[in-house]
Amino acid sequence: MRKNIVLYKLLFLIAVSSILLFSVVYESGAMLDIYDFPIEPGTDEWKAFTTHEEMVKACRIPTSVLRQLPTDGLIETVLTYPLINDVWAYNTPQQGISAVISQFNGLQELLIRHDSGARLLAKYASMDIESMRKGLSDLELIDYYHKVKIVEMVIAQQPIVSNLSTYQIDDLVIQALAKGKQEQQEDVFSVSSGVRITAWLISRTLKQANYEPFLETFNEDDDVRIFVSTGFFYNNYDKLFELANCFTANK
Repeated sequence: MRKNIVLYKLLFLIAVSSILLFSVVYESGAMLDIYDFPIEPGTDEWKAFTTHEEMVKACRIPTSVLRQLPTDGLIETVLTYPLINDVWAYNTPQQGISAVISQFNGLQELLIRHDSGARLLAKYASMDIESMRKGLSDLELIDYYHKVKIVEMVIAQQPIVSNLSTYQIDDLVIQALAKGKQEQQEDVFSVSSGVRITAWLISRTLKQANYEPFLETFNEDDDVRIFVSTGFFYNNYDKLFELANCFTANK
C-alpha cells in the first residue's frame, strides 16, 4: 500500500513538472517550433508604443529561446516578425533588408546558421503563387506574395548565397525563373516590383556562380553592377532572365 502511495506521488510530480515545462515553453513564446511574439500589431500593448524603437525591443527574441528554434521554425518566425514590412520603407531592397537585419536578432541568427541555405531553398521551392491563388483572397495573396519576396531577399544576402553548393545554385536559379514566370502572369500586385526582386536574386546568384556571360555584362554595365549591389531599378530585367535561362539550359 505504501509503495502505491509513493508511486502515485511520483506520477503526480511528473505530471506537475510536465505542466510547468509546457507553461515555460508557452510563455517563452516557443510553440510548435515557431516563436510566438508576445506583443503584436493591433493589440492594446502595441498601440501604447510611441516609438519604433519600443516596437523593435518588444519583438526581440530571448536568446535562450532563439538558440533552440529549429531552422525551419526560425524561417517561419522571420516571416511573421511584426516589423518585417519595414523592408518596404527604403529606397532599395538591400537597404530595406539590411535595416531589418540590424534590428531583429531572429534574422541575424538565421544568417549564421549552417543549414540556413538548404532550408531557405526548401521553403522557396514550396512557395507556389499560382496554387495559393485558388484558396486566398486578393489581400491574402498579396501577403503571401510579400513573404515570397522576403525569402528571396534573405537568400540574396551574402552569408546565404555564398555558402550554396553548385547543385543548390543551379536549383535556386531554376526556382527563381519559375517564380518570375508566375509573377508576370499575376495581376493583383506590383509585377514590376516583384520581378525586380526575383531578378536581383538571380543576378546575385549568377555572380556567385561565376557565370562568364553574366560576368561580362556585370563588368561592362554600370547599371548592372549597381543593381547587383543594391537591387535598385534596372531597365532590362529580360536580359537577366535570358542569361539565367542560358545558365540552366544544360542543367
